[in-house]
Order: sequence, then structure tokens, then C-alpha cells
Amino acid sequence: TKLELLLQRGASVNCQDGNGRTALSHACEKGYLDAVKILVRNNADPEIVDCWGNTALMYAAVAGHADVVEFLVRAFKRLGLQIDRQNKVGNSAIEVAKFLGHTESFSWN
Repeated sequence: TKLELLLQRGASVNCQDGNGRTALSHACEKGYLDAVKILVRNNADPEIVDCWGNTALMYAAVAGHADVVEFLVRAFKRLGLQIDRQNKVGNSAIEVAKFLGHTESFSWN
């Protein structure tokens, strides 16, 4: 894929845009699970926060992409992924998911 080619050619997997968002953040928001898997395999950091204090997990939760959320939680469980980390307005990914009614298909545990 183009993403894999860019990474092979030395693109920084954790590069942030002007708002502090990473490729992982954008892929999670769009629900691009294949891209998320490639980024994670290439050491993407799920805990990087953007200028609003949002992580990639938060974007996946807000958009209701259960498959992406479940993958991230499983992939980073051993590293202690913070599902209750709060953004700048005091919301966490799990709180947002509950509010939006997306938790029924999420495996948080």
C-alpha cells in the first residue's frame, strides 16, 4: 500500500499535523482498520494527544468504529492504554462512547 511504502521510505509514523493529529488519529476517525493495523505494526503511539487533548482512541470512539476501538484496546492492553484519559474538556474515550451509545459493541475489558 502507499502507506507502507511511505513508512518504508522513512516517513515518521508519529508525525503530527498543525493540530497535533497523527496518521493513526486520522485513520481511527475514518475507521480505516487496515491502515490502523499497519501504523500500529510500525510503532505508532496511541497516546499522542492533539491540541484538544484527544487521542486516536477518542476519535475511534466518537465515530463509533467498534472494530478499530477493539483492535486498539487489544493491541495496547499490555502497555496499559488509557481508555479513561481525559481530553481538554474533560471527556474520555469511554465516556464519549457511553454518551453516544457506542459501548454495546466495544470490548473495554
